[in-house]
Amino acid sequence: MEWVRIAAVALLLLYGGAGGPVAAEVPAPKPVPTAKANADQSLLRLDWVLHGLTSPFQLGLSRQAYKAEGIELRIEDGKGPAATLAEVASKGAVFGLVDGATLVRSVGQGAPVKAVMSVMASSPLGVVVRRDAEIKTLADLAGKRVAATTGEPGIALLLAALKAQGIDSRKVEIVGMDGIQKLVSVAEGRSHALIGGADNHAVVLGLRGLPATTLPFSDAGLPMVGLVVIAHNDTIRDQPALVRGFVRATQQAYAAAERDPEVAVSALPKLRPGAERAFPLQRLKAALLLLRIDAATPFGAMTEAAWVATIKTHGDFRNTQALAIAITAIHQPIRGAVMRRLLIYRNVRSAVADLTMSSIPTVRGDQGRASAPPMTGRAGAFRLAAPRSAVPLTRSIFIRSRSV
Repeated sequence: MEWVRIAAVALLLLYGGAGGPVAAEVPAPKPVPTAKANADQSLLRLDWVLHGLTSPFQLGLSRQAYKAEGIELRIEDGKGPAATLAEVASKGAVFGLVDGATLVRSVGQGAPVKAVMSVMASSPLGVVVRRDAEIKTLADLAGKRVAATTGEPGIALLLAALKAQGIDSRKVEIVGMDGIQKLVSVAEGRSHALIGGADNHAVVLGLRGLPATTLPFSDAGLPMVGLVVIAHNDTIRDQPALVRGFVRATQQAYAAAERDPEVAVSALPKLRPGAERAFPLQRLKAALLLLRIDAATPFGAMTEAAWVATIKTHGDFRNTQALAIAITAIHQPIRGAVMRRLLIYRNVRSAVADLTMSSIPTVRGDQGRASAPPMTGRAGAFRLAAPRSAVPLTRSIFIRSRSV
């Protein structure tokens, strides 16, 4: 029971209980002014809660790095990357923190947003294994049991990674369970590994005396951009000074965090009940290893090659997602929600089929000027207008450094 309590607290810290594996009551986001109406007061909506990786934003705020750029920044927790992207797309937030896969999928469906900088150049997702499990590569998973949250996207990534490595996925037992139980199952030895992140699940196990390592999907032929900051296309076009200032201040904040991670974590306004300072600190240290594409690339910079690889990975992911849901459903009763998702994935065509999708808004060069499609229905729901021409998807996803 002690491990159940530890896992519950850890996952609450990881996801804030908002749309993640652990349900919890969280306050609804307060209405905020649009970017156009109040350019001097800018909201940064996080993907989840303020934690180790995102603590440098708070550090920059406390050191007035954003104010020095003329930006009155507010930082608020999010309810998941999809909700954050929808809020930025509807101009409810000026900036948002989302993962690369969510951005690729949403831009492919017409969301009028782009990434303005990278925060985590490489995804931390992979297979987390106990170091005493003698699992060094994905091939060592043959005959082993891997714990996964039923229907989670990481299952499809694992299947795609196994395929990319020429490994028969039928030799790997993927067991679906609740999010909390993943950690407990590995801790108690009932599972040999779990699908998770180097900056979270591996940290939780390590802090509880079970050293763990992560086999990243990016090392298995599935490179993905990790976390990025996005802004609305109109904001990028109409307020380039605001975007440039935000990027500069954020670069300064993360540079300070790299020099002294403990200072960044100490900037967190208040640790949540039951939290330990070691947890966000170790999360930050793990994430700092993934900030850059390589040592020669400045923090925040993005490349077209990285996004092309992410798009391809996302396509492979979508092709295996229905299978992933079916696999984990075998190991527990098929609930109505799981069945509905399975039916959806069987019938929905991939939004990212190739690099020249005809459903992407027209973009002129690298200047971030796009013909945004009209929105319809609730925030974040889009219906595409007939495109004037097909353009590479990467041009609609991110801006080059010279564009802002």
